Amino acid sequence: MPGLRELREAICFKLKRDNHLDYQPAEIIVSAGCKQALCNVIASLFDEGDEVIIPAPYWVSYPDMVLLADGVPVFVECPERAGFKLAPQDLDAAITPEWVDEVRWLAGFRAQQLRERPQVSWCAASCHDEDELKCAEQLGCDFVLLSPVLPTQSHPGAPILGWEKFAAIAAASSIPVYALGGL
Repeated sequence: MPGLRELREAICFKLKRDNHLDYQPAEIIVSAGCKQALCNVIASLFDEGDEVIIPAPYWVSYPDMVLLADGVPVFVECPERAGFKLAPQDLDAAITPEWVDEVRWLAGFRAQQLRERPQVSWCAASCHDEDELKCAEQLGCDFVLLSPVLPTQSHPGAPILGWEKFAAIAAASSIPVYALGGL
């Protein structure tokens, strides 16, 4: 459910008036926040029994979102000494042999390290800048989430894109780009 049409029309009007951005209501999805948007994505992407890798530390609701989609949370520790970043070798170790062809989601840094698209039906990436998005395009990802557009409480001090930069990056992309973070 993308949200009430009247609300999506009002958002289009606001984006045109305040940000000089042209969107149609069909291009707008309204959610109660980032967690609901992620829950919707997870419910759309994963099937019963799919293993979903969750880098730790994580938001406490992520495992429940996966369980709600009948998926199986798989936790991979990302220690402070590594800047809480998921190491490619740890990601590879977490992908069990029966799921190696079912990986559907790539973190931006992971996409940058791949040479070819995983052999999957759908492939998406989380990106934080133009370079990560270009890597996702080169890999043949089907879509990306680009964030953060605005400041977020979850990532205080993180560099933000802003609507104009987001719009410019999305317009130049050859794949669908969805905004995330601080909306």
